[in-house]
Amino acid sequence: YTGSANLLPNVWSYRPFVSVGDDDLINEWVDPSINPSQDFRVNPIYIVSDEYRKRINNYFRANAYVEYEIIKDLKLKVMGGFLTDDYSNEQFNGSRSRTGNKYRSDGVNASVQNKSTQQWVNENTLTYKTAFDKDEKHKFDILLGQTMQGSRYKNTYMKATHIPNEHLGINGFGEGSPVVSTYNSAEWTLMSFLSRINYNYDNRYYFTATFRADGSSKFAKNNRWGYFPAASAGWIVDEEAFWPRNKVVSSLKLRASYGLTGNNGIGLYDAYGSYSTAQNYAGHSTTIASAMANSALRWETTTQ
Repeated sequence: YTGSANLLPNVWSYRPFVSVGDDDLINEWVDPSINPSQDFRVNPIYIVSDEYRKRINNYFRANAYVEYEIIKDLKLKVMGGFLTDDYSNEQFNGSRSRTGNKYRSDGVNASVQNKSTQQWVNENTLTYKTAFDKDEKHKFDILLGQTMQGSRYKNTYMKATHIPNEHLGINGFGEGSPVVSTYNSAEWTLMSFLSRINYNYDNRYYFTATFRADGSSKFAKNNRWGYFPAASAGWIVDEEAFWPRNKVVSSLKLRASYGLTGNNGIGLYDAYGSYSTAQNYAGHSTTIASAMANSALRWETTTQ
């Protein structure tokens, strides 16, 4: 039915609400001048009266931190964040609606969907920054930290058709014939421990060393953690006394680094496998492995 499931095409294409011959268009459900087996134009008034749509989206996000100097040059910082996104969608299609009319196989129908997403993060760091000497040529800072983050997702969807008492609207959902009922959920967490030390002498020579350990729920217990060290050194050549001042090269820095980085970009449950009951064997439902478990999956490590 071309355009019959879309609201605006029905509004545009339906003839003006005046009587044309024996046709009382304001009270007609569809335009009688069009063959309903090929196409029909639903009266926009009935679209409004026989269809129910209610969508609600609640979104909340908050971030906060506190910083405290324990002793001189030693600071503790605690940061937390939380996000929640809740969505609900209720739909009801009566007997004179676009998708609940007599030409549709579902008849009077309704559906309900609820989705919820929650994300959280917590970071805790200690930093210490000082100098070795009075002239402050030897400077260093140390950072120690621990972070956690995670996410949880849920989605439910239900649909019922051939609802006998359409006067109840969406409240008659339970009287219909259930045809779809699905539930999906997913959850992951990530924990990290990290450290970093920076040292520079007279703003000319720099050294940095870092180490972090990351644990992801995506991997099986024996391969959950990955370890990633890194180090770098730099030399600001143009700060040396022997460097000739010129307009050709006004700044020169040499830097070398080496380290490991990690990647846990796999599916949430690839390491554990999945099963399906949608198969049929000899007339009986059965459970098969739709995706084989792979407990050997681990952090992808890249040298840089």
